Amino acid sequence: MNNNVIYAVTEDGEKLEGGNYITPEQARREEEIRAQRKAYFKRQEQSNILKINFTEILGEFYFVNYRKLLSVIDDDTSLAFKYLYLCTFADQDGRLEYEGKPVIHKYFRRILGLKDINTASIVVAKMEELSLLYSIGNEYYVNMDYYIRNRSLPDNFKGNSSRMIDRGIRRLYEQATPRYHAMLGKIVPLLEHLNKHTNILCTLDTVNEYDYKRIKPLTATEICRICGRSPDNSDYFIKQLQSFVIDRLPFVRRVVDNTKYKLDCYIVNPYVVYMGNHNNHLEWTFKLFDLGSHYH
Repeated sequence: MNNNVIYAVTEDGEKLEGGNYITPEQARREEEIRAQRKAYFKRQEQSNILKINFTEILGEFYFVNYRKLLSVIDDDTSLAFKYLYLCTFADQDGRLEYEGKPVIHKYFRRILGLKDINTASIVVAKMEELSLLYSIGNEYYVNMDYYIRNRSLPDNFKGNSSRMIDRGIRRLYEQATPRYHAMLGKIVPLLEHLNKHTNILCTLDTVNEYDYKRIKPLTATEICRICGRSPDNSDYFIKQLQSFVIDRLPFVRRVVDNTKYKLDCYIVNPYVVYMGNHNNHLEWTFKLFDLGSHYH
């Protein structure tokens, strides 16, 4: 027998009796392909499980490219939050629909809850100027350079985006008066500080940290600085953020645990935004946020 050839193998890597001989190089390549295929199906399985959990527990969601959004809004966080709200009405092609109908210009005043059509026109014109919105005929679309729903993430979204939960964003927007939209829009500069596994607001060097003991939580003063607010009024600003609720749960909650977890941190409500990719992290975030009864 030639020592430079081996038997063909099955998908599980077992010797295939009666099979053709293949070279060691071919065998290595086939093993690589099998490993890639298994990894792909595992990712798909995890993605499907995650999607089911999200839709059953949190509801529908989309991804926003927050870095790109931050680069164009020029600190206009009121406009940013209005855009996040509009995205909850967009389908997977970016087409805006409201009450089962395509969104045309005259609908924006009612959708955004603005006092008159002129104010709505100014907001829409600004979004069009920044290429956040565009129209085809009379129908409006959100720009998919900033928004993705039910699609694979393009490379420029990876590491630069987060899941925004439709129902949570709508609840926040609709309970606030327009003058508070700017404050709620502070969620955009905070997104890059959300730990990818727990929703804890933390330093940039620990956003990918799995071990909660290694996460460096942001203080109230640091949160204020990031949001462009005076650190001297940090307690007031945090209380404002906590005053907005989704199903009686605050937008931002401080978690202090001196026994089991030894934590003192701020966590963003996962009913508004969730950064994680794994069910066990989702469950742990719920437990920290007193949402354990909502997880099944």
